[in-house]
Amino acid sequence: MGLGLSIAERIARLLGHRVALCSRLGHGTIFALSVPHIATQLALPEPAIAHAPQAPYSRVLGVDNDPDVLRAQQALLSGWNCEIFAARTADEAEAMVVRVAPDLMLHDYHLDAELTGLVLRERLDALISERPTVVIAADHSAAVRLAVAAAGCQLLLKPLALRSLMSRMLSSIKPRPQALR
Repeated sequence: MGLGLSIAERIARLLGHRVALCSRLGHGTIFALSVPHIATQLALPEPAIAHAPQAPYSRVLGVDNDPDVLRAQQALLSGWNCEIFAARTADEAEAMVVRVAPDLMLHDYHLDAELTGLVLRERLDALISERPTVVIAADHSAAVRLAVAAAGCQLLLKPLALRSLMSRMLSSIKPRPQALR
């Protein structure tokens, strides 16, 4: 019914293998791939050098007043080889940027005490040079879109593709040299 079998058959043909099909109404279908048997096993060489873990590609400051969102961001971004620094308040974020100098910042639009991610960005820009900033908002209004655009930030409407946007924004940043420990 789908493209899967057609694709598998073309790949098998390119490799010089054969795909077989056996079907019986009411009982099901069997697909088989015939490949040549190799008498000797190939031994894979042991790696000569154990590689150290790769240094994070980028440092990201995530600011959200919801601790569950911050934990999710940390889990997600650490899997993308990012070092994530999480802050729940403006004070925590200010203390962190001075210590860490992130490559990219992710700010929730609505923070506590009527503080927005855009206002926080202005406060952080006063402490360090301007960083690319993604404002993450559940508010899809035109006012939010215009405010984020006017601030020179990128808007990510929840729950869109954060990874794609970050990849585009970080592509112009040079990888950090691996630190000696």
